[in-house]
Amino acid sequence: MSLITRNPLAIAHYCKINLSSGTYSPSQLVQCQRVDKISSENPTNRRRSKVQLQKTKASGSVYDVESKEKAPLVFPESLERIMENLEDDGSWCPNSFLVQGSLSSTNLKLALGKWKLGHSLVNIDIYSQLRAIDNLQKLGIDRYCRSEIENVLDNIYRYWLQKDEKIFSDINCTTLGFRLLRMNAYNVSSDELAQFSEEEHFFNSASPQFRNTNTILELFKASKMIIYQQESILEKLEAWTGSFLKQQLLTCAIKDHKLQEEVDHALRYRYDRLDFLESRWTIEHQKKNAGSSNDGNNDILELAIEDYNMCQSIYQEEYKDLERWVKECRFDELKFARILLLYCYYPNTAVLVAPELADARLSITKNCILATVIDDFFDVAGSKEELENLNQMVARWGETSDVAYCSGQVEIIFLAFRDMIKELDTIAFKHHGRSIEHHLVKIWHDLLKSMMKEAEWARDNATPSLDEYMENAYISFALGPICHITTYFLGITLAEEVMAGPEIYNLFKHVSLVGRLLNDLKSFKREREQGKYNSVSIRILHSQGTMTEEEAINETKRDIERYRKELLRIVVEKEKSSVPKPFRDFFWKSCNVMHYFYMDNDGYSSPKDEMANDAKVVLWEPITS
Repeated sequence: MSLITRNPLAIAHYCKINLSSGTYSPSQLVQCQRVDKISSENPTNRRRSKVQLQKTKASGSVYDVESKEKAPLVFPESLERIMENLEDDGSWCPNSFLVQGSLSSTNLKLALGKWKLGHSLVNIDIYSQLRAIDNLQKLGIDRYCRSEIENVLDNIYRYWLQKDEKIFSDINCTTLGFRLLRMNAYNVSSDELAQFSEEEHFFNSASPQFRNTNTILELFKASKMIIYQQESILEKLEAWTGSFLKQQLLTCAIKDHKLQEEVDHALRYRYDRLDFLESRWTIEHQKKNAGSSNDGNNDILELAIEDYNMCQSIYQEEYKDLERWVKECRFDELKFARILLLYCYYPNTAVLVAPELADARLSITKNCILATVIDDFFDVAGSKEELENLNQMVARWGETSDVAYCSGQVEIIFLAFRDMIKELDTIAFKHHGRSIEHHLVKIWHDLLKSMMKEAEWARDNATPSLDEYMENAYISFALGPICHITTYFLGITLAEEVMAGPEIYNLFKHVSLVGRLLNDLKSFKREREQGKYNSVSIRILHSQGTMTEEEAINETKRDIERYRKELLRIVVEKEKSSVPKPFRDFFWKSCNVMHYFYMDNDGYSSPKDEMANDAKVVLWEPITS
């Protein structure tokens, strides 16, 4: 049993690992160390530990069981390092490294394990563990020690259920613990934050050391974890902490420039963060302050930089391959079509970060490009005959030799569709050992049917009810091909009844509802001028003059919030789900992509300068050390 230490990840240059080469495996990285805690009540702990360590020196060498090579390990040096960096309470010195000279993580694990010294050696408080996990996640390198993090959180959750004072005597620890545990699918109640939900009560009851901007920032971050429609504690907490932090910025009350930047960044967060861009911000933010402390974080930062640049070099090669694919598909001959490769690739890549998710990035990008082309075909270029022809060819998949192309446009689109389905099925077969072709085609056919329904409404000048519109519109938003199909390429094999079952469909439906309403909110004025309708204009129309435009907008915003909360609840409630957490996380991150596109305007139809800059950062600008 073990806990993450203060310096939780290996130092890349000590390990002589060149991440930028792309030739490494997670096992090559020094794993996060986990050690049992020691009681610090007795002041003689450190002396007793040293005596025990001295007794072990003569015990001989052992071998590196992890690498299965009989390389003798020099334990006297390892044990000296342990002794040199013990504090009086038995904890690690804040400035110590797990890896220095001859002391590797393997040496340390074997030393502690062989002589069972962990219990009497190391003490690290829970808040330090939580901060280490939070930092690894923000830097984007937590995937290298995911199992260690899970073990640590399991242990902390046990303390949480016991209402242990190690967590609840420290507001920062309670708040950060709540946020990380809830986001990682542990069942924690916001009731534990009730005492902080009122500003006046907080400042009257909190100890002086907690009445500061750092603590209030942690409370604000925790308030974003609302998963129930009525979770008033977090709603109140978000209201007063957000207002307080804004006022602190406006009055220049925050003198620490680093903290000022963190507060400003947190206040800008509205569920629109993309992992890779967030890692970039965190790295750049920590780089500015590198050297201000000697806690070993500079070396972790160096590893994060190398990992970021290594991932970016992979993305560049993938992007070149996708450019070739677009040309091979002859999409340039479709004069009506938006070929938005850049905006289909980089935002989705920014949430499918890991190098091993290359097939997922390929699937999501190709499906996104083709969905955009077909959406434009239905909106502006396709005749009734052409739309029916394309729909018929997909509906009669496998029998299409009997169906003729009614135009060159239909031929280009269908051939690109056919070849993509065949390619993805071949890739998926390697992952799952079975063909998924018919499920992929069904997902696409559902999309085409929903687009046909909208085309019929437009031709007949019919206005559906809001319920009719939404039941069709969440499908026509096209996240079926973009998200649902991509779940086959997340590196986890599930039975077909799960992949095509109600749980994954429910995740897809909720992210689609959020995306559709965000799109409607930003595009309804433009579409109204074009003689089209969406959920906002339908609300106004069917109210028969009783609802104003502002009221329709506010009602739409409330629906977005309702579906978003429900999606997050589904993502974090693991007891009620047979779908693995990486699948659920993918849909939550896809929801963030939707917020990212529509945070200011319809960023997909009219990409902003900020998005062009983000694309540059994701794909072409490495981080300098």
